[in-house]
Amino acid sequence: MTVTSTASKEPLTADLGTGSFTVGDHFRHDETLVSEIPLMNGSFDRRILGFVTVYTLSGKVLPQDVSFFEGLCACAGTVLESVTIGTASLSNLYVSKAELTLPGDSHTGSYKIVLREL
Repeated sequence: MTVTSTASKEPLTADLGTGSFTVGDHFRHDETLVSEIPLMNGSFDRRILGFVTVYTLSGKVLPQDVSFFEGLCACAGTVLESVTIGTASLSNLYVSKAELTLPGDSHTGSYKIVLREL
């Protein structure tokens, strides 16, 4: 269940600790954490545990920036202690997804990075 969602098309700068880069699109939304325990009668006991904020950053990659984004996408599965997105300073974000797409017939690729609060 999504509680809030914020999307912006205004370009901003982000820094995940490896250098700053321009973000084309960024989204922020809160996800509900639910515990689901099967009961002996076949039903489920569902309880809301809380919420986690998810940040999605995406944009274009020019040929001269490919090596920078390859290094940036290699941080998938790690925890970043200090992150800056626009004017917001955040800490302890888990990189749940980081992908770089480089089509063979185009000079411009794209990236998508998904960060989750711990």
